[in-house]
Amino acid sequence: MDAPQIARCVPDAGKAIHLICGPGPMIESLQEALGGLGVPPDRIRFEAFESAVATASEAVADGSTWEIRFAQSGSSTTVAGGTTLLDAAEVAGAPIDSMCRAGTCGTCRTRLVSGKVEGEGKALKQKDREAGWVLTCVACPRSDCTLDV
Repeated sequence: MDAPQIARCVPDAGKAIHLICGPGPMIESLQEALGGLGVPPDRIRFEAFESAVATASEAVADGSTWEIRFAQSGSSTTVAGGTTLLDAAEVAGAPIDSMCRAGTCGTCRTRLVSGKVEGEGKALKQKDREAGWVLTCVACPRSDCTLDV
């Protein structure tokens, strides 16, 4: 996708709202192309999808194990340090929706009822973190934890 192709496919591109999903370099390229077509920045929306490996928590598998409890489903599992809460939920059969697995989309946002985690991702605002929300795809336990799932 480039400026000439956008101009062919979207008549009067400056009046349209443009939604971009993809990796950072693609988003930057399309933002530049759209800007060149006269599209105001407030009409360009994007969501970055990155490799989970690139954005995953810095938690290291250090030999520790943690019990992860899921309050609503009543299930629990024990995981090794460095395991994400989303991976723990999948093992325990606790339902958490997910998409990017990199902390950028916010789909897996879940309230942490108790415990400590490491790994924040980009999709939460500070007030959400303070209210106990975590992104399970990048959050790794640093103690036993309970999630509101």
